[in-house]
Amino acid sequence: MHHLNVMMSDQGLHHDLRRRLRSFFLQNRHHWVHQTRNRLLESMSPQLQNDVCMQTQLHWLRKVTVFDVFMRWVEAKDRLGIYTGSFFGCVADVTRQLRSTAFAQQETFANVQVLYILSKGLVMLNKKVGAYGEVWGEDFVLSDPNLVRPIAGTALTYIEVHYLTREALMEVIHRNRHGCPQLEKIVRRYCVRLAVYRGIIAEARRRAKLIMAEKARAASLAVLQVPQVPPPPVMEVPPELPPSPRSCSADAPITHI
Repeated sequence: MHHLNVMMSDQGLHHDLRRRLRSFFLQNRHHWVHQTRNRLLESMSPQLQNDVCMQTQLHWLRKVTVFDVFMRWVEAKDRLGIYTGSFFGCVADVTRQLRSTAFAQQETFANVQVLYILSKGLVMLNKKVGAYGEVWGEDFVLSDPNLVRPIAGTALTYIEVHYLTREALMEVIHRNRHGCPQLEKIVRRYCVRLAVYRGIIAEARRRAKLIMAEKARAASLAVLQVPQVPPPPVMEVPPELPPSPRSCSADAPITHI
């Protein structure tokens, strides 16, 4: 904190920005501890890395649909007495690819082909509030970015998230394609179902827009082609008739007898 104060003083930062920086670093201690644990993890042997990751990160993966399906398949094979060491090794490989980061309050971010898991704080996701354990961006496995549903995230408080990129997951699948081909099959099946669903929705919206555009065009043409109705003839009012002599003599005053 002393170095932070010296830096802010040297840079002449505004008071509001100094307050936000102090708040961020005070709440960021847990994130620094997590980074230190990751550095310790990298110095372990491969098997120890797998064991530690399975105990510390697996519960985060179980919150994601595609990984939960795979884990239930592995557990079913394990109950049947089938050797599942390579499968659990593949799961541990995925957990090692999980990264963590932190966002300050009111900070915004996107999720283009990135899976996010909220581990601390509150976040706003397209007018929806997410709390501890919230998962978004599960369509990160899709290769076509046009089918990925954009989600704008805004940190309501200081937040910490675990994230996994599509590139990292594809690398894990490629490394384990011989020892654990089932993960690739499950991910591919999930991608196909999601892509078909998103494609149908996109096509329906495209056709709805075309129909609305055609209706608007037809309505504009109908307005332009309305025949001009001539105005009704104006009736001429006849001039007033002069008074008759009888009426004039009757109304004239009597001046003599």
